[in-house]
Amino acid sequence: MAETPDPDAGFAAAILRRFAAIAESHLLYSFTRSWVVMIAAVFAVTIIAAALAAQWIAPTNPLDLASLDLMDSRLPPAWMEGGDPRFLIGTDDQGRDLLSALLYGAQMSIGISLAAVGVAILLGVTLGLISGYFGGLFDTLIMRAADVQLTFPAILTALLVNGAARALLGDQRLQGGEFWVLVVSIGLAFWVQYARTVRASTLQERHRDYVQAARLIGVPSWKILTGHVLPNVLGPVTVIATINLALAIITEATLSFLGVGLPPSHPSLGTLVRVGNDFLMSGEWWIVFFPGVVLAGLALAVNILGDWLREALNPKLR
Repeated sequence: MAETPDPDAGFAAAILRRFAAIAESHLLYSFTRSWVVMIAAVFAVTIIAAALAAQWIAPTNPLDLASLDLMDSRLPPAWMEGGDPRFLIGTDDQGRDLLSALLYGAQMSIGISLAAVGVAILLGVTLGLISGYFGGLFDTLIMRAADVQLTFPAILTALLVNGAARALLGDQRLQGGEFWVLVVSIGLAFWVQYARTVRASTLQERHRDYVQAARLIGVPSWKILTGHVLPNVLGPVTVIATINLALAIITEATLSFLGVGLPPSHPSLGTLVRVGNDFLMSGEWWIVFFPGVVLAGLALAVNILGDWLREALNPKLR
Protein backbone atom coordinates (compact mmCIF):
# COMPACT_ATOMS: atom_id res chain seq x y z
CA MET A 1 0.00 0.00 0.00
CA ALA A 2 1.46 3.36 -1.06
CA GLU A 3 2.23 5.81 1.68
CA THR A 4 0.49 9.17 1.63
CA PRO A 5 3.06 11.98 1.31
CA ASP A 6 3.36 14.14 4.41
CA PRO A 7 2.76 17.83 3.47
CA ASP A 8 4.61 18.99 6.58
CA ALA A 9 7.67 17.02 5.54
CA GLY A 10 7.59 18.64 2.11
CA PHE A 11 7.30 22.10 3.65
CA ALA A 12 10.18 21.40 6.04
CA ALA A 13 12.32 20.18 3.14
CA ALA A 14 11.57 23.37 1.20
CA ILE A 15 12.60 25.48 4.19
CA LEU A 16 15.84 23.51 4.56
CA ARG A 17 16.60 23.95 0.87
CA ARG A 18 16.02 27.69 1.20
CA PHE A 19 18.43 27.95 4.15
CA ALA A 20 20.98 25.86 2.28
CA ALA A 21 20.72 28.18 -0.74
CA ILE A 22 21.23 31.20 1.50
CA ALA A 23 24.22 29.58 3.19
CA GLU A 24 25.85 28.95 -0.20
CA SER A 25 24.97 32.35 -1.68
CA HIS A 26 27.36 35.19 -2.40
CA LEU A 27 25.27 37.40 -0.11
CA LEU A 28 26.20 35.44 3.02
CA TYR A 29 29.81 35.09 1.90
CA SER A 30 30.22 38.84 1.38
CA PHE A 31 28.54 39.47 4.76
CA THR A 32 30.83 37.18 6.75
CA ARG A 33 34.05 38.39 5.14
CA SER A 34 33.56 42.02 6.31
CA TRP A 35 33.85 42.63 10.06
CA VAL A 36 32.62 46.23 9.57
CA VAL A 37 29.35 45.00 8.05
CA MET A 38 28.91 42.42 10.80
CA ILE A 39 29.47 45.00 13.55
CA ALA A 40 27.02 47.36 11.83
CA ALA A 41 24.44 44.57 11.61
CA VAL A 42 24.85 43.65 15.28
CA PHE A 43 24.55 47.29 16.36
CA ALA A 44 21.50 47.97 14.20
CA VAL A 45 19.73 44.76 15.24
CA THR A 46 20.49 45.45 18.92
CA ILE A 47 19.11 48.99 18.80
CA ILE A 48 16.02 47.98 16.81
CA ALA A 49 15.31 44.98 19.08
CA ALA A 50 15.73 47.11 22.22
CA ALA A 51 13.45 49.79 20.77
CA LEU A 52 10.76 47.26 19.87
CA ALA A 53 10.92 45.82 23.40
CA ALA A 54 10.94 49.23 25.10
CA GLN A 55 7.65 48.62 26.92
CA TRP A 56 9.14 45.55 28.61
CA ILE A 57 12.79 46.46 29.24
CA ALA A 58 12.62 50.20 29.98
CA PRO A 59 12.97 50.90 33.72
CA THR A 60 10.16 53.49 33.63
CA ASN A 61 7.48 54.78 31.29
CA PRO A 62 8.53 58.27 30.10
CA LEU A 63 5.08 58.84 28.58
CA ASP A 64 3.43 58.65 32.01
CA LEU A 65 3.73 62.31 33.02
CA ALA A 66 2.06 61.68 36.39
CA SER A 67 5.00 59.53 37.49
CA LEU A 68 7.62 62.20 36.80
CA ASP A 69 9.23 64.27 39.54
CA LEU A 70 10.91 67.56 38.67
CA MET A 71 13.19 67.06 41.66
CA ASP A 72 14.83 64.28 39.62
CA SER A 73 15.48 66.52 36.61
CA ARG A 74 18.96 66.85 35.09
CA LEU A 75 20.59 64.22 37.30
CA PRO A 76 23.96 62.97 36.01
CA PRO A 77 24.65 59.30 35.19
CA ALA A 78 24.74 56.90 38.12
CA TRP A 79 28.54 56.59 38.13
CA MET A 80 29.09 60.35 38.48
CA GLU A 81 28.97 62.42 41.63
CA GLY A 82 25.37 63.36 42.37
CA GLY A 83 24.00 60.51 40.28
CA ASP A 84 21.13 58.29 41.34
CA PRO A 85 21.36 54.47 41.00
CA ARG A 86 17.76 54.48 39.70
CA PHE A 87 18.86 56.39 36.58
CA LEU A 88 21.76 54.62 34.90
CA ILE A 89 22.60 57.32 32.34
CA GLY A 90 20.92 60.23 34.12
CA THR A 91 17.70 62.16 33.58
CA ASP A 92 16.51 64.94 31.29
CA ASP A 93 14.96 68.32 32.09
CA GLN A 94 11.55 66.76 32.81
CA GLY A 95 12.90 64.25 35.32
CA ARG A 96 12.54 61.32 32.91
CA ASP A 97 14.92 58.41 33.11
CA LEU A 98 17.11 59.04 30.07
CA LEU A 99 17.59 55.35 29.31
CA SER A 100 13.82 54.81 29.19
CA ALA A 101 13.30 57.96 27.13
CA LEU A 102 16.05 56.77 24.77
CA LEU A 103 14.41 53.37 24.26
CA TYR A 104 10.98 54.87 23.64
CA GLY A 105 12.49 57.60 21.47
CA ALA A 106 14.35 55.08 19.31
CA GLN A 107 11.11 53.12 18.94
CA MET A 108 9.29 56.24 17.77
CA SER A 109 12.04 57.30 15.36
CA ILE A 110 12.39 53.83 13.84
CA GLY A 111 8.60 53.49 13.54
CA ILE A 112 8.29 56.83 11.75
CA SER A 113 11.19 56.02 9.43
CA LEU A 114 9.90 52.55 8.51
CA ALA A 115 6.39 53.87 7.84
CA ALA A 116 7.79 56.79 5.80
CA VAL A 117 9.92 54.46 3.67
CA GLY A 118 6.82 52.30 3.16
CA VAL A 119 4.87 55.34 1.92
CA ALA A 120 7.73 56.31 -0.41
CA ILE A 121 7.95 52.75 -1.80
CA LEU A 122 4.20 52.47 -2.34
CA LEU A 123 3.97 55.82 -4.13
CA GLY A 124 7.26 55.61 -6.03
CA VAL A 125 6.90 52.02 -7.23
CA THR A 126 3.29 52.57 -8.32
CA LEU A 127 4.11 55.71 -10.29
CA GLY A 128 7.27 54.13 -11.72
CA LEU A 129 5.34 51.11 -13.00
CA ILE A 130 2.64 53.30 -14.58
CA SER A 131 5.20 55.63 -16.11
CA GLY A 132 7.39 52.90 -17.57
CA TYR A 133 4.63 50.56 -18.76
CA PHE A 134 2.13 52.96 -20.31
CA GLY A 135 4.47 55.80 -21.32
CA GLY A 136 3.04 58.76 -23.21
CA LEU A 137 1.26 61.44 -21.19
CA PHE A 138 1.53 59.43 -17.94
CA ASP A 139 5.28 59.18 -18.33
CA THR A 140 5.67 62.86 -19.13
CA LEU A 141 3.59 64.11 -16.20
CA ILE A 142 5.14 61.77 -13.62
CA MET A 143 8.73 62.34 -14.69
CA ARG A 144 8.33 66.11 -14.90
CA ALA A 145 6.89 66.12 -11.39
CA ALA A 146 9.87 64.02 -10.29
CA ASP A 147 12.30 66.44 -11.96
CA VAL A 148 10.70 69.38 -10.17
CA GLN A 149 10.94 67.67 -6.78
CA LEU A 150 14.59 66.77 -7.38
CA THR A 151 15.39 70.50 -7.39
CA PHE A 152 14.41 70.65 -3.70
CA PRO A 153 16.40 68.96 -0.91
CA ALA A 154 14.51 66.17 0.85
CA ILE A 155 14.46 68.05 4.16
CA LEU A 156 12.95 71.12 2.46
CA THR A 157 10.22 68.99 0.86
CA ALA A 158 9.45 67.44 4.24
CA LEU A 159 9.33 70.89 5.84
CA LEU A 160 6.95 72.16 3.15
CA VAL A 161 4.56 69.21 3.53
CA ASN A 162 4.76 69.40 7.31
CA GLY A 163 4.08 73.14 7.31
CA ALA A 164 1.16 72.78 4.89
CA ALA A 165 -0.41 70.09 7.10
CA ARG A 166 -0.08 72.26 10.18
CA ALA A 167 -1.52 75.27 8.36
CA LEU A 168 -4.52 73.30 7.08
CA LEU A 169 -5.25 71.34 10.24
CA GLY A 170 -4.11 73.76 12.92
CA ASP A 171 -2.21 72.85 16.08
CA GLN A 172 -5.34 71.88 18.00
CA ARG A 173 -6.61 69.42 15.39
CA LEU A 174 -3.07 68.15 14.78
CA GLN A 175 -2.52 67.00 18.37
CA GLY A 176 -1.97 63.26 18.34
CA GLY A 177 -1.49 63.20 14.57
CA GLU A 178 2.11 64.42 14.49
CA PHE A 179 3.30 60.86 13.87
CA TRP A 180 1.39 60.53 10.59
CA VAL A 181 2.25 64.06 9.48
CA LEU A 182 5.93 63.16 9.82
CA VAL A 183 5.39 59.85 8.01
CA VAL A 184 3.69 61.51 5.03
CA SER A 185 6.15 64.41 4.98
CA ILE A 186 9.21 62.18 4.87
CA GLY A 187 7.57 59.66 2.53
CA LEU A 188 6.73 62.35 -0.03
CA ALA A 189 10.34 63.53 0.11
CA PHE A 190 11.79 60.17 -1.00
CA TRP A 191 9.42 58.72 -3.61
CA VAL A 192 11.32 60.07 -6.62
CA GLN A 193 14.25 57.63 -6.37
CA TYR A 194 11.91 54.64 -6.42
CA ALA A 195 9.84 56.02 -9.30
CA ARG A 196 12.85 56.70 -11.54
CA THR A 197 14.51 53.36 -10.75
CA VAL A 198 11.34 51.31 -11.26
CA ARG A 199 10.51 53.22 -14.47
CA ALA A 200 13.92 52.39 -15.95
CA SER A 201 13.53 48.71 -15.07
CA THR A 202 9.95 48.61 -16.36
CA LEU A 203 10.99 50.10 -19.71
CA GLN A 204 13.26 47.08 -20.17
CA GLU A 205 10.82 44.48 -18.83
CA ARG A 206 7.82 45.56 -20.90
CA HIS A 207 9.54 44.45 -24.13
CA ARG A 208 10.43 41.00 -22.81
CA ASP A 209 8.81 37.92 -24.36
CA TYR A 210 6.84 36.95 -21.25
CA VAL A 211 5.16 40.37 -21.13
CA GLN A 212 4.36 40.29 -24.85
CA ALA A 213 2.92 36.80 -24.47
CA ALA A 214 0.75 37.89 -21.57
CA ARG A 215 -0.57 40.76 -23.67
CA LEU A 216 -1.38 38.46 -26.59
CA ILE A 217 -3.51 36.13 -24.47
CA GLY A 218 -5.45 39.08 -23.06
CA VAL A 219 -4.06 39.34 -19.52
CA PRO A 220 -5.17 42.69 -18.00
CA SER A 221 -2.48 45.34 -17.67
CA TRP A 222 -2.74 45.51 -13.88
CA LYS A 223 -2.14 41.76 -13.63
CA ILE A 224 0.89 42.02 -15.91
CA LEU A 225 2.28 44.84 -13.79
CA THR A 226 1.71 43.21 -10.41
CA GLY A 227 2.27 39.58 -11.34
CA HIS A 228 5.03 39.75 -13.95
CA VAL A 229 6.82 43.12 -14.05
CA LEU A 230 6.80 44.05 -10.36
CA PRO A 231 8.67 40.98 -9.02
CA ASN A 232 11.46 41.61 -11.53
CA VAL A 233 12.03 45.26 -10.58
CA LEU A 234 12.09 44.88 -6.79
CA GLY A 235 15.83 44.13 -6.50
CA PRO A 236 17.01 47.76 -6.74
CA VAL A 237 14.06 48.88 -4.60
CA THR A 238 15.36 46.80 -1.68
CA VAL A 239 18.75 48.49 -1.82
CA ILE A 240 17.27 51.99 -2.08
CA ALA A 241 14.91 51.27 0.81
CA THR A 242 17.79 50.22 3.08
CA ILE A 243 19.75 53.39 2.33
CA ASN A 244 16.64 55.57 2.58
CA LEU A 245 15.87 54.17 6.02
CA ALA A 246 19.01 55.84 7.35
CA LEU A 247 18.10 59.08 5.56
CA ALA A 248 14.57 58.92 6.98
CA ILE A 249 15.95 58.53 10.52
CA ILE A 250 18.14 61.60 10.01
CA THR A 251 15.27 63.56 8.43
CA GLU A 252 12.92 62.77 11.33
CA ALA A 253 15.61 63.83 13.79
CA THR A 254 16.19 67.05 11.84
CA LEU A 255 12.49 67.92 11.77
CA SER A 256 12.15 67.20 15.49
CA PHE A 257 15.32 69.19 16.22
CA LEU A 258 13.84 72.16 14.34
CA GLY A 259 10.70 71.94 16.48
CA VAL A 260 8.27 70.75 13.78
CA GLY A 261 8.29 67.08 14.73
CA LEU A 262 6.95 65.34 17.79
CA PRO A 263 6.22 67.35 20.96
CA PRO A 264 8.76 67.13 23.82
CA SER A 265 6.32 65.00 25.84
CA HIS A 266 6.64 62.22 23.20
CA PRO A 267 10.37 61.53 22.94
CA SER A 268 12.11 60.66 19.70
CA LEU A 269 15.82 60.73 19.03
CA GLY A 270 15.45 64.16 17.43
CA THR A 271 13.48 65.70 20.31
CA LEU A 272 15.91 64.28 22.87
CA VAL A 273 18.84 65.83 21.01
CA ARG A 274 17.00 69.15 20.72
CA VAL A 275 16.18 69.23 24.44
CA GLY A 276 19.70 68.18 25.39
CA ASN A 277 21.22 70.86 23.18
CA ASP A 278 19.60 73.54 25.36
CA PHE A 279 21.53 72.29 28.40
CA LEU A 280 24.83 71.38 26.75
CA MET A 281 26.62 74.61 27.65
CA SER A 282 25.46 74.42 31.29
CA GLY A 283 27.28 71.11 31.80
CA GLU A 284 24.44 68.57 31.44
CA TRP A 285 26.20 66.88 28.52
CA TRP A 286 24.59 63.46 29.01
CA ILE A 287 21.15 64.70 27.91
CA VAL A 288 22.38 65.23 24.35
CA PHE A 289 25.35 62.84 24.28
CA PHE A 290 23.60 59.47 24.58
CA PRO A 291 20.73 60.22 22.15
CA GLY A 292 23.26 61.70 19.73
CA VAL A 293 25.45 58.59 19.87
CA VAL A 294 22.48 56.27 19.28
CA LEU A 295 21.19 58.44 16.41
CA ALA A 296 24.57 58.70 14.69
CA GLY A 297 25.40 55.04 15.28
CA LEU A 298 22.06 53.78 13.98
CA ALA A 299 22.18 55.93 10.86
CA LEU A 300 25.79 54.91 10.17
CA ALA A 301 25.05 51.21 10.71
CA VAL A 302 22.04 51.22 8.38
CA ASN A 303 24.06 53.13 5.77
CA ILE A 304 26.86 50.57 5.94
CA LEU A 305 24.34 47.74 5.51
CA GLY A 306 22.78 49.56 2.56
CA ASP A 307 26.15 49.99 0.83
CA TRP A 308 26.99 46.34 1.47
CA LEU A 309 23.65 45.21 0.05
CA ARG A 310 24.13 47.38 -3.04
CA GLU A 311 27.57 45.89 -3.73
CA ALA A 312 26.49 42.32 -2.95
CA LEU A 313 23.47 42.43 -5.27
CA ASN A 314 25.25 44.20 -8.13
CA PRO A 315 27.53 41.75 -9.99
CA LYS A 316 29.40 44.66 -11.62
CA LEU A 317 30.63 45.83 -8.19
CA ARG A 318 31.83 42.44 -6.91
